[in-house]
Amino acid sequence: MTVDQLVIEFFENHATVLYFYCDAEGFIKKTNKYTRQVLGEDLKGKRLSDIFVDFYNAFVLEDFLRGPHGHYLLNVSTASGLPQTFYFRFYRTEGGVVVFGEDDSEEMDNLRRSLLILNNELNNLTRELQKKNAELTRLNEIKNQFLGMAAHDLRTPIGAIKSYSEFLLEEAVNCLEEEHVSFLTTIRHLSDFMLQLLNDLLDLSAIESGLLQLKIGPVDIVPILRDSLQITSIFAAKKGIQVILEYPEEPILAMADPIRIKQVFDNLLTNAIKFTELGSRVSVEAYYVGDNVLVSVADEGPGVPPSEMDRLFRPFSTTSAKATAGEKGTGLGLAITKKIIDSHNGKIWVENRSPKGAVFVFTLPRAV
Repeated sequence: MTVDQLVIEFFENHATVLYFYCDAEGFIKKTNKYTRQVLGEDLKGKRLSDIFVDFYNAFVLEDFLRGPHGHYLLNVSTASGLPQTFYFRFYRTEGGVVVFGEDDSEEMDNLRRSLLILNNELNNLTRELQKKNAELTRLNEIKNQFLGMAAHDLRTPIGAIKSYSEFLLEEAVNCLEEEHVSFLTTIRHLSDFMLQLLNDLLDLSAIESGLLQLKIGPVDIVPILRDSLQITSIFAAKKGIQVILEYPEEPILAMADPIRIKQVFDNLLTNAIKFTELGSRVSVEAYYVGDNVLVSVADEGPGVPPSEMDRLFRPFSTTSAKATAGEKGTGLGLAITKKIIDSHNGKIWVENRSPKGAVFVFTLPRAV
């Protein structure tokens, strides 16, 4: 192999410069290995102007050939999809045009420095974020402990207020004036609400603190549903609401904690009755769907505004929908329900019905 052949072989296979050999019209006839690696294709037969990032469509080969043989700073589209800057030289030969492109070392150094600065800033921000997350976790634990202690300590005196008000209403009602009976009735209703709020706070703080212990095992959910219906049917009857339960004849076995799943049923049924129109009905269904047990609770209320769907399962968050008999809620029932379902590796969601109403659906793993 001659010296010229060695130079050509080295240039075509080892040189780290862009090389194009074009005909007089600017169509590429040959490139070297480095060019194909950088640009990601052979480009043979394409116009030289096609390789440049030319937003103004102003590349004219003759302009570069007529000018002095200096460096022309141009960008090319690379295999990565990002443009890269090279210094180009254009030479006219007997057979056509030869073009060389060299790396813009200054630009590469600037990019490396910029990347190094950005990487350092990212590392600093990551460390700061980790510190903030650790602090938020600590504060959240303190908050949960405080809520748990406060709710526990308040439950006893409020329970006593409720008991005394019930005793007076039952035993001394004939000795009291009508106004006093009204006061006692209000005290009993408010104490009921406060006890429910305290119990919900205790549940929420236990769940968020990771202290909620579940006893999960195969359980038939139908008897649990019936137990919930016995309690909630009292509230339904006061509003003239019919509660319909539909399920297959065979047991519906799910992997669940029966106490916590009953709490889910109680919350969803109470919520459905609260928002269902007087004289309407609530429909409950339970059945298997593949490897899951699916339960739905459908009401005939106003439904959930689509823009407020994501607020339903947040603690202390309520929607614009109003209870049909003025019932009040703590804003925690659905949040607790979702956390319980999540802890069972299930899913819960809500859909609006046509023409009116909403249906809450949740799944539990099927017991094998």
